[in-house]
Amino acid sequence: MINILTVYVYCCVSGMVPGHYEDFLALVEMCFDGFEFQDNIRWLRVDPFCLAAYDLLGSGETESARGKYLSRLPPEFISSANSELYRSKRGWISRGVEEDRLITYSEADKQYIVPKLSTGYSVGIDSSSNTFAVCFFDNHLGGIRYLERHLDIPRSSEDRNKEFHWQKLNRENRQKMHDNLERVLNISCRGVLAINTNLINSGNRLTHNQMAGLIDGCFSGYDNDPTQNQQMRQVFRERFFGYGDGIPTHCDPDFQKLDPSDIVRILVRQLSYKYGSTRECTPAYATLQSHESLPIQLADVLVGCISRKIMNGESPPMPLDHLFFDTRRISRKDRRKGRVARGFYWFRGD
Repeated sequence: MINILTVYVYCCVSGMVPGHYEDFLALVEMCFDGFEFQDNIRWLRVDPFCLAAYDLLGSGETESARGKYLSRLPPEFISSANSELYRSKRGWISRGVEEDRLITYSEADKQYIVPKLSTGYSVGIDSSSNTFAVCFFDNHLGGIRYLERHLDIPRSSEDRNKEFHWQKLNRENRQKMHDNLERVLNISCRGVLAINTNLINSGNRLTHNQMAGLIDGCFSGYDNDPTQNQQMRQVFRERFFGYGDGIPTHCDPDFQKLDPSDIVRILVRQLSYKYGSTRECTPAYATLQSHESLPIQLADVLVGCISRKIMNGESPPMPLDHLFFDTRRISRKDRRKGRVARGFYWFRGD
């Protein structure tokens, strides 16, 4: 069994300067994965959980297996945690984030810490019913592990290549995703851009111009709106562009007239728009099928959940916020046919 004292001894033997920082990182991952430890003659099981920063500083709870373990961490480790956890610039948390080894997020006024399991960034694009969404991942492996170990979400067992599929989840597992959507986003995503529109339907015959208009409509217009003026909307566009330019982007062939590489190219090109023209950009389509791509599978479950919230009348679909849509970006012909769109966005920490 992994034990924090064992990790500490290893750090010393391997020549690392002992300061308990590596012990702290090991503990964060242990908590995220779940573990067993020996309590006198019994072995106790700690189920996977996301570590809150203040858990290390003592909650006083010692009845549960989790409480027992945390209350018995070595005194020298707790002493270091008190001084190093929040130290400015090079404290354990800020250092872990800076080194791309930790993800932090806030929930109900508490700061949580989870391991950053992905070594690079990725983007997952998917559609569900009338909703098209782009998930900008920095920790998709953390999101997948949360589905597996915390929520016990199953992969589809109907085909040879087992995958996560929203459509294959039963009511109980869909409800788990509904209840934990914000946490899964916080663990796995930097941001989400979602568009709900009746231009997307069972036929999914979007043209190049229609797709470009849907992306552009999320960031144009509303020049003088007090809540989402043009400056703010351009900041959002820049932020999403930074998250997607040159980043491996995974996309299923959901649209009949546009293949996945077309969708990726349109997305990045429209996000690059600034000062009246598009900038040099690098769309990076990842040529993987869904059973080979965890970003696609995670996006499938997330977008399915977001779509279901919208279908159930939740607007905006929490935790996403409204992103006003410029209807002028839908052609007059389509508007006469009753085509409309709504935009939504989410950023970690906002």
